[in-house]
Amino acid sequence: MIDSSRLLGLIMNILNQQAQAPKINSSPVMETAEEVIVTLEAPGIQKREDVYFSITATRVTIRGVRKKTAGAHLISENEISQERFEKTFQLPHPVRPESATALYSKGILELRIKKLPEKIWDRVFVQFL
Repeated sequence: MIDSSRLLGLIMNILNQQAQAPKINSSPVMETAEEVIVTLEAPGIQKREDVYFSITATRVTIRGVRKKTAGAHLISENEISQERFEKTFQLPHPVRPESATALYSKGILELRIKKLPEKIWDRVFVQFL
């Protein structure tokens, strides 16, 4: 049987380790003050033409083709398989689709889109009858 002070020490040690562990943002959509960032794991993309984007002010759809090889030593074209993918993301803030830029590195596709500035309209015509 463990005495209470040792048990308390073990619990405190576990809680301390959890507090120090880095927090991983599991959401693929993040935002900064100026842009919205969409991150997608997509290993196997081999060229620019393998990825297609459809971007509106509030939504992003990413389509593409990933290529997988059957083994470490590729012998023929028949050993390459293609997998199509499509992901749609709702954006947390309206964006300017024409500002989108993408970066692909080590199987991770990162799409950055500038936010639309929030417009405040305070000039409303009031008609008196």
